[in-house]
Amino acid sequence: MAPPSTLQSHYRRRGLPASARRLVAAAAIISTVLAAIAAIAGRAAAAPAKSGTSSTATATTATGRWWSNKIKAAKAAAAAAAATATSTSLFVAKASSSSAAVNLAVGAKYAATTSTSVKTSTTNSRSSVPCVTSKSTSKASTSSTASKITATYGSTTTKSSSSSSTSTRVYGSSTKSSSVVYGTTSTTSSAVYGTSTKTSSSSLSSSAKATYGGSSTTATRTTVTDIGQCPTFAPRSPQPTSVHDLRVDEIQTIMGIGDSVMAGFGARVTSFLQLLSKNPLLEYRGANLATGGDDDSKSLGNSLLHYNPKLLGLSHGTRTFDFCYGPICPTVIEGDNVAVQGLNAAESGAWVSNWPTQYTYIQDHMAQVDSGYNSTFKFVPVVLGFNDLCLGCYNWTQDLLFDADKYESNVRDLLDALRGLVPRAVVLLLSPFDISQLVPIAYSETSCDIIRTVFWVECLCIDPISNDAVNSYARIAELAGKYSQRAVEIAQSYNAEKDPGFAVMVDPQFAALSMSGATPSILSAEDCFHPSKSAHDLLAINAWNNLFVPTSQKTAYDINQSTFVCPTADDRLYIDYGDDS
Repeated sequence: MAPPSTLQSHYRRRGLPASARRLVAAAAIISTVLAAIAAIAGRAAAAPAKSGTSSTATATTATGRWWSNKIKAAKAAAAAAAATATSTSLFVAKASSSSAAVNLAVGAKYAATTSTSVKTSTTNSRSSVPCVTSKSTSKASTSSTASKITATYGSTTTKSSSSSSTSTRVYGSSTKSSSVVYGTTSTTSSAVYGTSTKTSSSSLSSSAKATYGGSSTTATRTTVTDIGQCPTFAPRSPQPTSVHDLRVDEIQTIMGIGDSVMAGFGARVTSFLQLLSKNPLLEYRGANLATGGDDDSKSLGNSLLHYNPKLLGLSHGTRTFDFCYGPICPTVIEGDNVAVQGLNAAESGAWVSNWPTQYTYIQDHMAQVDSGYNSTFKFVPVVLGFNDLCLGCYNWTQDLLFDADKYESNVRDLLDALRGLVPRAVVLLLSPFDISQLVPIAYSETSCDIIRTVFWVECLCIDPISNDAVNSYARIAELAGKYSQRAVEIAQSYNAEKDPGFAVMVDPQFAALSMSGATPSILSAEDCFHPSKSAHDLLAINAWNNLFVPTSQKTAYDINQSTFVCPTADDRLYIDYGDDS
């Protein structure tokens, strides 16, 4: 964080007077206000109707409805997908013993099926319902005593009482006990998740006995400067049946959900003069850290491509951005371009709550890119939250739209939707790092100082409209830390269900990124804010190296990282169940 004296000096150098800057900021703030009004109206719409409701209240409720159009469309689409999907990935029905309240606030909640979403005020637990079965029903009682959910999984029906902390889980087969069964009929399961075990159920290959859910304790990994130098693997036989037992060469499709970082906005702009001869609104999709498919990109996608040359979904080249910013989403400039985007649905400017439009893109184009999507294993990096941090430093915006509870709620809604839509998926959830660290880097040279004078409005919390910058940066750092902690908890809660068709990975070291010693070369010369191509590469290499180890063993990101870890044939994508961190 820049010291107060540096910040004060910076504000004196700015050419724009405070009054002019406030006028320019109005456009962004109006969007935030509209979203806040919609959120409040959404709550009113969800509340029970009272007799004698005024016409003003009715109008307010109507105002909130327009904000939910995209979410309603996603809900309907997910319900349709749930009725026709053939995947055996099933959700576990859960309920709480406390009094439950139905929460379907317009513009804030998403349900992947027509079943009721149930929450409790004391535990904040969620009711998960099957989204990808051919037939499912869920009924819940919200009485003050106990709640029960009856869930139908294919031809097997189980009942779980909310007063019990455990439930019977069935995945693609029947079971006679409370054990978890994966792909085969069994009364017990000896598979151990997140730790080593000497016993394996019949549905696991013998090569995975000591490594299921993590990494081999005997294999030695090598490091190389080019992922192409890593040895590849012979295919396993039999092939895995669960995402919890997955090697990198078995991932067949990559997708992406995110904001302008995931979209690669400005990544290849190395000089502001480039913008005089090029479109200044370009997203360099082929260079982004996750799905970038350009030949010189060191993305996660290109690393996976080394192990599976038939990998689908990569992004290539450039496209003009489609701006998405809270309630103003999308502002279509170019529209869908699958040849460039692949299955990277990211939208520049997106808040976490803007996920429904990206969900719709995946839904519309998944079969076009991956015709066998019901059977392929998929890797889905999610990079969202940076724009939430850019507005979350103000108490009122954070309370209404961007606090940790709303981050968690929106992320869970996204994950529920993905689990219903995308069979056999591993999500890599990367919560945002502290962006206030960019300030001293950007203002360390004159050219960036001038550029930020033009582009400051894109992130009001790192270029605040008052001299309260120091407090603003402290609030950004605090909120980023809260997001990161929630991301870990979210991942562990999904993984505890051990759904063979869905898992969530998380890398807290991404959120803990320290930029100490970094130079302006890590920033795009377009706005001295977004990551440059070299920054995308170093983020991707660090994230890759942490894929195969427990949370407690993931290493801090090195801003000078240039070497890749070569996984062994015994390594699996490490799924965190909460017992290894």
